[in-house]
Parts: sequence; structure tokens; C-alpha cells
Amino acid sequence: MSVESMKQALTALKAMPVSEANYGTYGEANRCKAIELLLAAIAEAEKQKPVAWINTETAEICTGGFLRKDLANWQPLYVAPTLEPSALTKMKEVLDVQGRDGNWDSDPYMGGMYNGMELMLAIAENREPVFRDPPEKRVD
Repeated sequence: MSVESMKQALTALKAMPVSEANYGTYGEANRCKAIELLLAAIAEAEKQKPVAWINTETAEICTGGFLRKDLANWQPLYVAPTLEPSALTKMKEVLDVQGRDGNWDSDPYMGGMYNGMELMLAIAENREPVFRDPPEKRVD
């Protein structure tokens, strides 16, 4: 949850009138505890430095280079965005197919295709790529 979202939740929680209908018998005590926890979470989040920024209109993610950007539409991200596990699984499956004998080693283009796919997967997995040496000419 972003700091801005936590602040909005805090404002809404503080503004809501207290009644037994809204909060039950222990409502005010629970409401005060929720406010206390939100204030602590906001204070902790504001100590951290963002790892990236997200554009609220376009969903573009940026890690720097804001000199030419309008900052009004950007919110900080305190946790790096991650790919869905299914996306990584699909990338691994496609790389496996491309890496089979007769595919990657059939010509320089297909070897380069394999290496490019390996690079993208390595970036997503935050590891060093393991490249293959493609053949210098087409194998018939």
C-alpha cells in the first residue's frame, strides 16, 4: 500500500463518526488502535527511500531520470514491482523450446534469438545470463 493510500485510509478512519452501529461494542478502542497502526506504518514508510516511481495515469514505472518529467502524476514505490509467477513460468517454457537441439543451433539468427531470450529471463530472475555460442553459419 502506498503512503498516499495509507494517508487516505487514515483520513477516512478519523472522519467516520463513532457509533456502536459502525464499530460494535469495542469500536472506539479498535478504531484508536487502527489509527495508531496506520500512523506507525506511514512513519515507517516515509523513512524508506523509494525503489522506483509509478505514473498514476499511464502505469509507467521509472527508476530515475525525472529531469524532463512532470512529477505531479508520479507516486513512489517502496517495493520493486515483480512479474507474476505465471509470466516467469511461460518465459522459461519458451526458452526451453528455443534451447532445444535443432532450434537454437540451426543458424546464427536462432542462436541470437536464444541468447536474447536468456538475457530477458536472467534480468527477470535477477541473475547472470548463461549464453550459448551459436553456429557461424546455417546448419542444414
